[in-house]
Amino acid sequence: MDFDKALKELLPSTWSWGYTGNLYSDGTDDRHWSLFPPAITGVRSGHYGYGTSIGSYATENKEQLIADVKSGYVMEYFNRMIKCNEWELE
Repeated sequence: MDFDKALKELLPSTWSWGYTGNLYSDGTDDRHWSLFPPAITGVRSGHYGYGTSIGSYATENKEQLIADVKSGYVMEYFNRMIKCNEWELE
């Protein structure tokens, strides 16, 4: 399964995905993959205005993001964070 194609088909166009970390020339891969919804941390979070993310999977497990979207977990989590004002829409 093509990771980028699957996420593009499953997520709203306002969402993105990517990683933090690095893939080093010696093959060491410390990247962790996440989804980035169109939201920032809300006033209730105590850290207003920071970017938000869902998931943090090592490269060898990054397809779990696809499973999380398909299961409904991602949208449930996103909606819960918006509803409780931990996050707000950008």
